[in-house]
Amino acid sequence: MRKNIIERIKEMISMVSVSKDLSKEFKTTLIIENIKRLIYILAIVIIFQVLFVFLEVFGIVTWITSIFIMRAVIIAIALAFILFMHYLRKKIIKTKKILFTDILLTLVQLITLFIGCYFAVFMFRNGMLSFSVLLLVFYIASLTCVKNPYYAGLAFFLCGIALSIYIHLFVIDFSIWYGEFLIAFVFTALLYIGNIMNYNRHLKLFLKEIEIVELNKKLKILSQTDDLTNVYNRRKITEVIEDYITISKKHDKSFCIAVIDIDHFKRINDEYGHNTGDDVLYYFTNNLKFLIRSTDVLSRWGGDEFIMLMPNVTQLESLDFLEYLRKETEKLDFPTIGRVTFSAGIYCFSGEDDMKALIDKADTALYVSKKNGRNRITVYSPEMAEIDKTDIVD
Repeated sequence: MRKNIIERIKEMISMVSVSKDLSKEFKTTLIIENIKRLIYILAIVIIFQVLFVFLEVFGIVTWITSIFIMRAVIIAIALAFILFMHYLRKKIIKTKKILFTDILLTLVQLITLFIGCYFAVFMFRNGMLSFSVLLLVFYIASLTCVKNPYYAGLAFFLCGIALSIYIHLFVIDFSIWYGEFLIAFVFTALLYIGNIMNYNRHLKLFLKEIEIVELNKKLKILSQTDDLTNVYNRRKITEVIEDYITISKKHDKSFCIAVIDIDHFKRINDEYGHNTGDDVLYYFTNNLKFLIRSTDVLSRWGGDEFIMLMPNVTQLESLDFLEYLRKETEKLDFPTIGRVTFSAGIYCFSGEDDMKALIDKADTALYVSKKNGRNRITVYSPEMAEIDKTDIVD
């Protein structure tokens, strides 16, 4: 039982290891969060110091001029730190550069520790044998620490011991306040362990958030990507077309869509099997992805049918480009089956069509390509509106 407790404590205070890139990202996040926390803590300090000043002014608490001056100094320093920390936080969020800010934040914490030591000596010299101000500073520094908590926590012990030696030698004998020293030592030890645990907790939450973000990215990709061909699926291309329709109407931008169909794909499946058919779809799609422009959007509409959106092109440019794709595809030698060709129909957005009309007209042009012998590209024309497509045979 005792061994299990010890192992549990070791696990709780052992540092979590992360890569260098993640460590830098975590540190940036931690600095931003800790600056925000430090601002809140200092604001609370100011509120309580102001409250004590009011109590002293109205005679509820005994008025001591030196204590009042000390409170005024604390309020001024805390307010200055708040303004400075707010500036640093905005700078980090804007630039994402933390080296300079890390150094400044460390200096602020060291200055805070020095101020805590000064006020502790001040209190001892005025007969108040208490490390309460110093322990408050330790607590604030631990909550806003961005350094390795093992080493940063040791700074509290060294600071406390050095201060105790100074007070013993130059202010008041240790035998009078050793009880206060023991209380402060225990508090600092607990703070040291808590600081490590707090740092690890933040790091684990950060890693978990990274994991969730990456998982959400993967799920988003899966939800809009065809499993076999790794291009957009039917749902995603409809969103893309709708977006382009909106953009085109608003900014008078042109775009064309092509409905592409592999010639005699049913025959490939029947003669060579569906696995070979899947291989054809995969190689066919990857070839198109290699040939198309970065601005073009390719998707699998269903079966062996694909839709490609071509932004900022005219009807003639889209026809020339599809002809180029057709000829390049015709040169390929597909595994097992040899040559594969495709037919396509093109329709360019006119400014009035909705998504269904766009696809229907491109599909009608595709039908004409297949009816005229396949392995060809056809641009939609109004004369095709009355064509009956029910007799299409793959």
